[in-house]
Amino acid sequence: WRVRIVAEDWAGNQQRQNSPACFKVLPAPKLLAIKMNSDSTITAVWSKVANSDHYYIEYVDSLQFLGNPALRISPENHRITTDTSYTWPKDYFGNKRYYFHVAAISPTHHESGWSNVDSLKGLFPGHGGVISEVEDNLQVPSTFRLCQNYPNPFPVRLSDQRIGSVETIIEYHLPSTHRVTIRIFNTLGQVVRTLVDEQKEAGIYLVRWDGRNESGQDVASGIYFYVMNAGNYRAIKKALLLR
Repeated sequence: WRVRIVAEDWAGNQQRQNSPACFKVLPAPKLLAIKMNSDSTITAVWSKVANSDHYYIEYVDSLQFLGNPALRISPENHRITTDTSYTWPKDYFGNKRYYFHVAAISPTHHESGWSNVDSLKGLFPGHGGVISEVEDNLQVPSTFRLCQNYPNPFPVRLSDQRIGSVETIIEYHLPSTHRVTIRIFNTLGQVVRTLVDEQKEAGIYLVRWDGRNESGQDVASGIYFYVMNAGNYRAIKKALLLR
């Protein structure tokens, strides 16, 4: 990009800078993904940005805070790293949802835009199919909803290299108490895994699928369907597993 500064007063008189300044615009990091590890630490991973030498991570407990310096919780919620991943220690985060994004910074201190936003709340390590805690009652949804799994396809890959573990997160909403089932099906209509089968109170939930069947065996790459039933509500979404 080339930039030329023009100064103008109230009367419309202008003064131009004779020599334009040149700089390169950094692209925003892509494929940010947040995951909980088996030792209960939390790791953020993202794609490498060319011509950058470090990255700036921000996390907050409300989407309205992201990218707004006046609303940031504290300077401790920001991390600078030269790597394309960052790991927080066990029990670092409280029992609430946190939102994350990352920006790249060049050696000349130019910043990119922000990456995609990813979030994490109340997921605990285990053998897949682990349910999060209910969200704050003030955030009880007004309608049923089955969200698209994230990441999708999964696991995250960069330059055909797998990043992180084989797992994907499914979020679902309940406006009232219901018995809920969420099952994974293959393209033949066979049940691969039951992730949820119990009575749940109103709230927002997360469930994790680790790409395994009921016997704990890894399933093959391919298209899978996850189906949610709650009362009269039924929804189907498609997930793509690429090992």
